[in-house]
Amino acid sequence: MSPTPAPGSPEAPFITDCSSEEWVEYHYEGDKKHRIVNPVERHIFMGKSGWTQRVIDGAGVTHRPTPGWLAMSWKPKPGQPAYVA
Repeated sequence: MSPTPAPGSPEAPFITDCSSEEWVEYHYEGDKKHRIVNPVERHIFMGKSGWTQRVIDGAGVTHRPTPGWLAMSWKPKPGQPAYVA
């Protein structure tokens, strides 16, 4: 098992709260999509081949959107802002 990276290092994940989103979609070539319903936490970090993400949904399932997505879209939950920085 690898040691935990130091906070702020390129290997340390940047964790964001995405619980305000009803769903998020990652868009790929050929009109392919990967939709995650009820995402709650997004981990963004530098992987071996570049930036990558892991998204944990409300059921506790971890998703790894395939790298190379072209766009990302989401729908906020009712009463939530369209974008949370």
